[in-house]
Amino acid sequence: MHLRRFKKEFPDHYNFFPQTWIYPADTHEISEYNNKKYRKRAEEIAAGVITQEQSDFDPPVMFIVKPEAGCQGKGIFIARKLEEMQFKISKKFTLKKQEFEEQLR
Repeated sequence: MHLRRFKKEFPDHYNFFPQTWIYPADTHEISEYNNKKYRKRAEEIAAGVITQEQSDFDPPVMFIVKPEAGCQGKGIFIARKLEEMQFKISKKFTLKKQEFEEQLR
C-alpha cells in the first residue's frame, strides 16, 4: 500500500483518500478507530448535537470492504458496524473453505 506509506510521510499532501487497513493484520487499529468514532458520537448525543434516532439512521462509521483478490467490484460490501464486517468476512471465509474442501473430494 504505497499511498498509505505516503500518507504517513506527508499527511498534509495525502489527505484525499479514506483511512485504510488490511484485515486481519490491522484488527487492533480498526477497533481503535471504531471505538474513537463511537465515543465521539456518544459525546455529540450527550451534548444535544444529534439525537439517538439520527445516530441510528446515520452511523458514526461505515466500512467499505474490498477483498484482496477481487476485481470488477466483485465481493465489495459496506458494513455499518465493525461486528457486521467481521461476521461477513468470517462467513465468506467459511464458504470459500467449504468450496475448497468439496473440490478436494
